[in-house]
Amino acid sequence: EYIDSRIDMINGDLERFVDAQMSDGDFAMMGKYMLYKGKRLRGVTAVLVCEALGGLPEQALTAASAVEMVQSASLVHDDVTDNDEMRRGQRSMWKQYGIQAAIMVPHIYIPNAALLTRSYGLRALMSVISAWGQVTRGQFADTPPNMPTARVEDYERILSLKTAALWEVACELGARAARRDHMVGMARKFGYNLGMAFHIYDDAADLLKARDKPWASLSNNPVPPVSLQSLRLRVGEGDIVDERAYQMAIDIGRAYLADAKQIAASFPDNPMRALLRDIGPYCCDALLREVIAEMETVSTIVDTP
Repeated sequence: EYIDSRIDMINGDLERFVDAQMSDGDFAMMGKYMLYKGKRLRGVTAVLVCEALGGLPEQALTAASAVEMVQSASLVHDDVTDNDEMRRGQRSMWKQYGIQAAIMVPHIYIPNAALLTRSYGLRALMSVISAWGQVTRGQFADTPPNMPTARVEDYERILSLKTAALWEVACELGARAARRDHMVGMARKFGYNLGMAFHIYDDAADLLKARDKPWASLSNNPVPPVSLQSLRLRVGEGDIVDERAYQMAIDIGRAYLADAKQIAASFPDNPMRALLRDIGPYCCDALLREVIAEMETVSTIVDTP
């Protein structure tokens, strides 16, 4: 209920932003397409950190919207480099509007997202810009031609840039929205561990879906992303995804979840702290629940005469 209520707030704010700031009809239309749906979990976490530190949800709404714009923009670019044709239940942006639009439209929204955070101070704005640089570096490092040989240690290094950096800044902005700048370091550590866990569980969900299939089935490209190659080196044996690989990935993610929960325990003692402690396990388990439900649906269809 908490997550759904905050998602509604964030979606409303994003829609108001696009309508107010993007007067060009095409940019507004493509921007809404880019922002369509989405779990909004980074934005929700920004709001939750703010509330856990004594702030009001409205204080962090701008932060949440900014983070979600950056996240959506990064996914558009990811889809181009990963050759993914579907995103959030619809055609990915490059398939719908072409490569040029998929490259340029996110670059219209990124500076606007950064400028939104001016109300939290210069350091907040700088953190958003820095996070975008880290996300881009992470995606660059994850693209095979830029990293010819994958190593075991590349997996978590790439994830720390590509995914955790934006969760870190989401939690930082939540702390700054609550005017608890002295808590920024702790908030960022919480976000880092939550972001790492979320990405690892997302990969584990893909392994669950691909169980008993070739590792090559996890990628749309002839050469898989470097992070996937690195994960295979760490948890995989042979050419087939097995139960052992899935369980090992889950174990890696659980370690980060445990660290996030431990950090959450250091937040002020109030009702929101329990939500902060539980949001990581809830969101990560939700990824697995989605895959299990999808697999059960497919199984029912196949078994139905």
